[in-house]
Amino acid sequence: MTPERTAPRSYAPLTEEERRRRAESTGGEPMLDSAAANDSESTAYIGYHHVDVLLGLQHPRTGEPAELPFYITGQIQELLFKLLFTEVNRIRDLLLADDLDEALRHLRRVEGVQRVLTTTWESLSTITPTEFAAFRDQLGSASGVQSYMYRQLEFALGNKPNTASFPSCWPHAPQSDANPGRCGGDH
Repeated sequence: MTPERTAPRSYAPLTEEERRRRAESTGGEPMLDSAAANDSESTAYIGYHHVDVLLGLQHPRTGEPAELPFYITGQIQELLFKLLFTEVNRIRDLLLADDLDEALRHLRRVEGVQRVLTTTWESLSTITPTEFAAFRDQLGSASGVQSYMYRQLEFALGNKPNTASFPSCWPHAPQSDANPGRCGGDH
């Protein structure tokens, strides 16, 4: 059964007049009554970050308790790879524009994101081999080396591996005659 996905809630920013009236009515204090603040059943935070959609993206295939931490950690890593990829490309563009100060500022951000990414492995290290084995078969041929965003980041950083190292059935594999690739059970 596929869970029903909800579309992100629409959001219309307040006008300056609406913001002024709201600030006057609350004495400048934040509104904690989300329904009153947004004329909806949500909060501005949930709407902006699409938390309702984000929390609906976890679909473990077993009831094994260790699968959810594994699953969510993998999703977090993919999001961090995307952020790193975006920042690395921004830094490249800033360097090409000879804007060294701004490039260094973004490079410091990259350093912080890499620290967060590194710490994600700590939670995975708490999954025992027995726990992992309990849901590993449900992953099929899935492997972390199939990460699309990791490959994009790797490429942006200059690592352009030989096309023969990628099975051609991977959606992000470079295509060439020298890359016959293997997937599924034929390796």
